[in-house]
Amino acid sequence: MKRVTAIILALIVLLSLAACGGQKAAEEPKPAQTQTETQKTEPVAVNTPAEEKKAEELAVPTANLRLGCTSATGTYTIVGTAMSQVMNEFCPTLQITPEVTDGSVANMQMLASGDLDLGMTSAFVCKEASTGGSKNFPDPVEMYALCSYNASAVHFVARTGSGINSVSDLVGKRVSTCEPGSSHEKYGMLFLNAYGIDPEKDLDKWVRVSIADSCDAISDNRLDAVFYMGGAPVTKILELVEKGDAYVVELDDKAVSAFQEVYPFAYNATIPAGVYGDKDLSALVGTNLLVCSKEMSDEEAYWIVKTLFDNFDGWKSCHASVANYFVEMKNAILGSPIEFHPGAIKYFKEIGVM
Repeated sequence: MKRVTAIILALIVLLSLAACGGQKAAEEPKPAQTQTETQKTEPVAVNTPAEEKKAEELAVPTANLRLGCTSATGTYTIVGTAMSQVMNEFCPTLQITPEVTDGSVANMQMLASGDLDLGMTSAFVCKEASTGGSKNFPDPVEMYALCSYNASAVHFVARTGSGINSVSDLVGKRVSTCEPGSSHEKYGMLFLNAYGIDPEKDLDKWVRVSIADSCDAISDNRLDAVFYMGGAPVTKILELVEKGDAYVVELDDKAVSAFQEVYPFAYNATIPAGVYGDKDLSALVGTNLLVCSKEMSDEEAYWIVKTLFDNFDGWKSCHASVANYFVEMKNAILGSPIEFHPGAIKYFKEIGVM
């Protein structure tokens, strides 16, 4: 298999703070320049009064928005909570309330039904939801992307002493695919099917519970393995690894090929040494997105992304996967299978990443 390795480097991205709705704005981050560009000595353009007025056309809205995350200990909830805190501090008229949900699939379903205004999702589920025609999404979900904020890796975690080094070793084992109907279960089933493993017939026990409960069961020797998609490090998985109760299994070529056949936009990456142990780990990765209903106004979309990225210092350290992801600011628009909201596009054009 042709392997393209993209090493995610941990790099602190410093953005100047700018208050939403009236505080003094600091210098905004500039996109990466090539060597040729850095040699230019042309003066920097200054906004004319007309241009400044145009930039202020989208007034700060007043709204209370519901953000779908995932389980209480999941990466989506950690990141979503930090985003919400920044929004509520720096743009108090545009309040965001994070909600615990069953994760990516549930968020897209709740967005479609109007039970959420914003949702966190993987590129994989986002593509399925926007296309429709599946069991989870019979009809396409009408939505826009606001930004991408980190990348999730497929985690195949095995109990120390289980002897599991491949998906094929799961026959006769006790395995969790996480919550019923979740994206985690969907990916786990894809791997099991690739090896002809029927979870109801070929596993000693098939469990469908949260990642927190799955990890606790592995620690107590009540489970042997779990499949989970999340930004590395996943807190509960890291705890298992640090205690020596479990390890992350690298997927072999057969498993990777089966996954990429269904999700060709998934890419091979490296979880750096020091995250889960002292060696690099190969992993299948896809971006995670903050998405919204197409009914969201331009003003709301604009001020959400503006507040988040003008005040990036306030949430970039909430999870290592966020800090590691933003090697470049343009990664905020990386990996979306759907269109960006016009309000988000306006902001990203203003800071030069679109």
